[in-house]
Amino acid sequence: MQSKQTLLQQAGVTSGKNVLDIGFRDIRELQEIALLVGPAGRVSGIDINPSKVQSALEKLASLCSSEIHVKEGSILEIPFDNCSFDFVLCKGVLHEVKQLKRAVSEMARVCKRDGFLVIIDLQRFSQLRFGLYRFIVRLLGRHCDDVHPGFTRENLLKLLAHEQFEELQYRQLPEKGRLGFNKVNLFLLKAKCMHTLNRHAAEQGKPTG
Repeated sequence: MQSKQTLLQQAGVTSGKNVLDIGFRDIRELQEIALLVGPAGRVSGIDINPSKVQSALEKLASLCSSEIHVKEGSILEIPFDNCSFDFVLCKGVLHEVKQLKRAVSEMARVCKRDGFLVIIDLQRFSQLRFGLYRFIVRLLGRHCDDVHPGFTRENLLKLLAHEQFEELQYRQLPEKGRLGFNKVNLFLLKAKCMHTLNRHAAEQGKPTG
């Protein structure tokens, strides 16, 4: 997998930007983003795993890092105000989310108008192979977080259009992801946020800043 820094460079993340990383992998990835946005920018990461967040907080404290901030939070209820970010990054998370419309709506809410959403995830593959993978995981007594066998471009564009995102870039990545025995193509989608704040404030009752 290309580094998150390289992918975001290609997606247009530059100095001074405020970036949200949903489901951050570790602080090294957050540090890669911080190098791109520089001291004038800001990097925030959220994850639903409290132990992961606590570990990241401890590491950041030991590094005396002030430009990176992490907190516990879900893509279904992002713990930030409306229009907080220039870039919202969602890497390898959506295929684990049941409530896709709500997730995309939340990402739209925290993204600034004329800001950008970058999604990196699995291209849709065989439902049969996906079902077999989930069956084997459960047979082994493990919990399976994966809900969707990836996404088609058309499915994603319908979700994004409802929240007034306009596609700017879609491409298949050279590397492959893996779900158990399944090697799956990955994609990067970049979309521009065209929503109006008043619509989201009215629909969701979220603070405006």
